[in-house]
Amino acid sequence: MLCWCGVMIKVISTVGTSLFDNYLKEKDNPLIRTLAGKPHSAWAGLSERADRIKKLFTPGIINSSASAEIKSVLKIRETLGEQETEIHLIASDTVESRLAAEIIAEVLQQQYGMPVSFAPEKDVIIGLQVHQPRLFETEGVSNLIKRFEELAGGYYANVVLNITGGYKGLIPHLTIMAQINSVPVYYLFEHTEKLIRIPQTPLDINWGLFEKYREVFSQLAEGVEKSWQQYQREQNIGEDFQWCIEEIEAHGQPLIALNAVGRIFWHRYNRFFYVYVPAGGKYFTESPDKKRFLHQAFYELHRRLGLLPSPLETLTDKDIKHCCISDTYVFKFTNPQLRLQYKVMPDGRLVVYNYYFINSSQVDNSYARKMAAEYPGLAASELTALTFS
Repeated sequence: MLCWCGVMIKVISTVGTSLFDNYLKEKDNPLIRTLAGKPHSAWAGLSERADRIKKLFTPGIINSSASAEIKSVLKIRETLGEQETEIHLIASDTVESRLAAEIIAEVLQQQYGMPVSFAPEKDVIIGLQVHQPRLFETEGVSNLIKRFEELAGGYYANVVLNITGGYKGLIPHLTIMAQINSVPVYYLFEHTEKLIRIPQTPLDINWGLFEKYREVFSQLAEGVEKSWQQYQREQNIGEDFQWCIEEIEAHGQPLIALNAVGRIFWHRYNRFFYVYVPAGGKYFTESPDKKRFLHQAFYELHRRLGLLPSPLETLTDKDIKHCCISDTYVFKFTNPQLRLQYKVMPDGRLVVYNYYFINSSQVDNSYARKMAAEYPGLAASELTALTFS
């Protein structure tokens, strides 16, 4: 049994139409059948019909096997044991999927006492449908990736993905997205009670390709009105790049862009950040415990710099600019007491030239004098990049 030690687990669950499919196996209902194939854009005109259908699925009388989503979510909660969970439902771009998600949310909340989140304006994924393959590939999957990242909040250590419901065509994309973010994936095996977890595999991903072609990926994420052959020649790109590209024709003009898989990896790469330190400096001789504390401080400094309300030079924050040493600043990290001497380069690179752990229970100001004395030599050193996510 998995344990996240008291952390609230987010279970992100895609929603299909099994609720209605199962109902129609028991009794025919022309009202439900009229929703088949209707795009979500038709919701306003069908809302009265949707309300009538909702009354057929009153919380309190719904069997746990009424839908694959309800059944699998309850199984996942059972697997997680005493762990607190919150359920986030994701619907496709159809009236049926949205209505199913609303009914499932009410059943899980009222009948099973589970916290559930479903906001149609965000959680109905535009373009996620099966009637237009190109729209599914270029917009649906891309919008799903964005919503997945919004729900995770950039932190995947407490996220679980349930792929039991929804389109089968989503499974490859969701599995890849989960694998590269180390997210556990669950699904209920066909019509059984067996909950299966897809094991995490050690993926060997060449992230250096993304670093080398960062500008190219950025352009292709927006789309480029050129043929792949022309663009490849202009950018001097090898054949190993083509796995993440799609080439189409729009209004008689060639258009190239990242395909769905390319977008998944590009989104993942953009969560990496780099901290530069003097090559061969004292960081490389530190114990694993000290490196762990340093990494926490690096991450917090990077996070705080990304949230600045005004330019760093004008900021008066006493933690981020605890003091100044020449053209560098000192960041005050408090758990444990640690001081980082850093500089943000004109090209945006974050360089940490020096640091000191403050061991005394009293305020230790000697680190600033040591940093000032050591800075000229460190400023002249070559820099090496440490990669963080």
